[in-house]
Amino acid sequence: ALGAKLKLSGRLLQRFVAFVAQRKGAFITTELALQWATEPRGAQPAQWANRLAMVRRFAQYASIVEPRHEVPPPDLLPYRYHRPPPYIYRDEEVAALIGAAQRLPGFTGLRPHTCATLLGLVAVTGMRVNEPLGLDRDDVDLPHGVLTVRGSKFGKSRLVPVHDSTRRALRHYAAQRDRLCSNPHSPSFFLSERGTRVTEWALRWTFVKLSRQCGLRGPADSHGPRLHEPAAPGRRAGGGRPARPGRGGEHHPAGNEFRARRDGPAPRAGGSGQRVGDERPGAQRLGGGPRQLA
Repeated sequence: ALGAKLKLSGRLLQRFVAFVAQRKGAFITTELALQWATEPRGAQPAQWANRLAMVRRFAQYASIVEPRHEVPPPDLLPYRYHRPPPYIYRDEEVAALIGAAQRLPGFTGLRPHTCATLLGLVAVTGMRVNEPLGLDRDDVDLPHGVLTVRGSKFGKSRLVPVHDSTRRALRHYAAQRDRLCSNPHSPSFFLSERGTRVTEWALRWTFVKLSRQCGLRGPADSHGPRLHEPAAPGRRAGGGRPARPGRGGEHHPAGNEFRARRDGPAPRAGGSGQRVGDERPGAQRLGGGPRQLA
């Protein structure tokens, strides 16, 4: 409902049901809900509260059918998640990430092309991470430089125009992909070395590995700069048009340009440079959506 797919909630609730069954519970109780919510001892208190809130919402629904289900009180774990401030990537950091992606090992040689082009596309378009992964070949109109994102937030689709240099980078990738994977098993535009669609978790895992190589995270850090840093509400995108709250750079091709700016060199993505303006020189949000170029 309202665009929420409840993927995480569905998985966690299945684990909660298994937890209750192991303890021979016939109904939801506050005690069982609290035990399960605080089961991961190394988790942050806000995560405990989130797990309990999922059970509470489920218990509210279940208690309508069976009143013996207990609904945990809302103030049982009064912790709240505080979103960390978005990390502002400098151009040299984006260049380092893409360069590290281009050096990734692989048994066919397709992996470095795929990862480097994906990172470049996310950096210059502001697309959500799962959106470029969901692109099929028919969704990428290279002659006109337009991407069709289908079934995105709230189930809607939209068109994402890209700059000529981005189009050239995508065309270069498509040529390498077809050369290295002539018999794909998926219609996806971006392919894994097995010829299948790249999964979001695989891309995120690769990003963590690359960010450690580039020094953005420590060797054992589980937290650090994210693959997709959302833009702040009220930012202005591309050609000066107001962006949708929390998003940027999707409506105007000028904001998607792979080009150099006056104050520094451009990083590379798939053979083309990319440069995005920001409130301080030499900085950008990776995946946060480009803003107006100087």
